[in-house]
Amino acid sequence: MSSDVEEEEQQGEEKPFAVERAKTGRAKCKRCKCTIEKGEMRIGKYVTSFFADGKLMPAWHHVACLFEAFAKQRATTKRIDDPAENVKGWEQLSDDDRKIILDKLEEFEKSCRYHALDSLLVEEISLTFFTPLLVDLFASTRGSTFSRSRLVRLDLLD
Repeated sequence: MSSDVEEEEQQGEEKPFAVERAKTGRAKCKRCKCTIEKGEMRIGKYVTSFFADGKLMPAWHHVACLFEAFAKQRATTKRIDDPAENVKGWEQLSDDDRKIILDKLEEFEKSCRYHALDSLLVEEISLTFFTPLLVDLFASTRGSTFSRSRLVRLDLLD
């Protein structure tokens, strides 16, 4: 029996996320800081524990809150690619619970694709619109009188 427990712990460490129904109503969402009610579905991202050296513990989130956090993270931060591969407890979920997470994942991926296309369009507009302005700005400055305060900020489109 102890080998099963050890194997389960190793499997949890391999998978960066966990999902389950809340066992008690004590956990708080790491994003919104609200209590995750007993029986409510929650997703945890494994993070290094402050209390045990080198051990991982789940940082619990509401399902919607986790995907909101994904939207604000860097592109290189680990996300859920394949729930069966990345999420501990996926097999134990009911079909309805799986559908909720898969729908959120699909919605998130669509929004990422939309933002990627949107940022490419903004970049193209920036290059075509601002390049002549920058050329004029640099041409009008004289070598010794040029200062950084004359640079145009290109992040005004946000």
